[in-house]
Amino acid sequence: MVPILERIPWDAMTFGEHDVASTTTVQYLSKPGGLLSWLNHKCITSNLIHTDTKTALGVRYQVLEGQHSRILVLGFLYEEARVSTWVQVESLQSSLHEPWFKKAMKKSFDAILVLAHMDLRDHQVYTLLGALRKEVGQEMPIQFITGHTHYRMSAQLDNASYTFEAGRFLDTLGFVSITPQNETSPEFRNKFLDIKVPVLAKLLDLDIPKLKTKSGQRLSDFIARTGQHMGLDEVVGCSPRVFTPIEEMQNGNSLWRLYKEEVLPREFPPLDVHDDKPKVIIQRTQAWGTFYKGNLTVNDIISVSPLNESFYWIASSVPGSTVKELQEKLNKDNVTFDVPAFLVVGKIEPEHDYHIYTVESDIPDVERAMRNTVPETNWITPKEVPVAVTSLWINFVQTEWPNCSTHWHIEDDEEELIGSGWTEKHERNVRGVVGMSVTVALVAIVLALLKLRSQRVTIELEDVEESGGLMLQELDSKSE
Repeated sequence: MVPILERIPWDAMTFGEHDVASTTTVQYLSKPGGLLSWLNHKCITSNLIHTDTKTALGVRYQVLEGQHSRILVLGFLYEEARVSTWVQVESLQSSLHEPWFKKAMKKSFDAILVLAHMDLRDHQVYTLLGALRKEVGQEMPIQFITGHTHYRMSAQLDNASYTFEAGRFLDTLGFVSITPQNETSPEFRNKFLDIKVPVLAKLLDLDIPKLKTKSGQRLSDFIARTGQHMGLDEVVGCSPRVFTPIEEMQNGNSLWRLYKEEVLPREFPPLDVHDDKPKVIIQRTQAWGTFYKGNLTVNDIISVSPLNESFYWIASSVPGSTVKELQEKLNKDNVTFDVPAFLVVGKIEPEHDYHIYTVESDIPDVERAMRNTVPETNWITPKEVPVAVTSLWINFVQTEWPNCSTHWHIEDDEEELIGSGWTEKHERNVRGVVGMSVTVALVAIVLALLKLRSQRVTIELEDVEESGGLMLQELDSKSE
């Protein structure tokens, strides 16, 4: 994906926590000649630093010069972000008192743009605004462009500042502008645009064919070639129904229930990876995408599980009663849409001991919860397990849903999925085989009858495909 990003003419950008959650990704971005080298001063990471050198991952700030004005650009990641151990998120209290901030405030500029990966009304937005106001006064226009919470919203913070968040997953083209009206109250304007060709054509009063440019077409062709090269269009299986992450855990359409009760038990490494003790897997329920009924491509699976994080063994021989206590601590007062904040996968019995595993980005949170729960004698230095989340999904789909006529599809009715059939796998498989046999017999009879009548039958299967994308913030340096 990096070569695609390198072909886009960014003016300024910053990182979200998912961009730097994996050590492998951070190493790849930071290598000589990598994306960070190519972006140079365009990647603004005011409080995201290398753990070892304490230098900014990108640059602390940048001044953009437009036709009529100069804009100081800052870029902040929210303090609580879970990131790779190779990078560190500085607290705002620390970052805003460093020499670079004072130096930036002495630059010549007409407005301030803050790229902030946080909710548009996060308390940290107000912290940043307060620190900036102390340096530049009450009249300087300050525009926040935020992200992280995935919705469309804008709000005025004071007479000369605005905050703005433009949707999620490349579903929105956000536009903002600042026009000086007088010394104390500049005019802020913003617009949310659906990223659809007809919408953009109508906005520009152009016919759709005239929207295409040579450079845009070259980029589109390059994206298509890259996708083919990466195998993103390869069909790996067929989903028997819609599975969504916002469904309640007891529902048959719950993606998290599918992951907890089917994917992890089937695909996680066998018990003899570290010894024969049973495993407990703890993982945060991040907002993944949706599987739609029909054929699934590699791209569809990545849309559901974009972070191919590795699992780590973090605790050894923990009593079941302690695991139960840890589960309650992690999910206390933190449930959304009846989905727990953390999945705890494994049959936990008080009299047994368990090894605990989690994914890389969840290690800090799980270890924090373990401090007053799990004795330190059970802690171990995290050890990577040779399996990652997206790979689990791909293996599961290829094995269980290789086509649209598996036992999952034959018996996939609402009543069974919501009932106890989910945990009675052996019985379910037997019913699936019986169902398949009956179906084959019926098809044979029908074909025989049709052959006698010399008729041809065409069965059309309609594939429903859904693909996801990556949204990055882009700043147009031209100002009004």
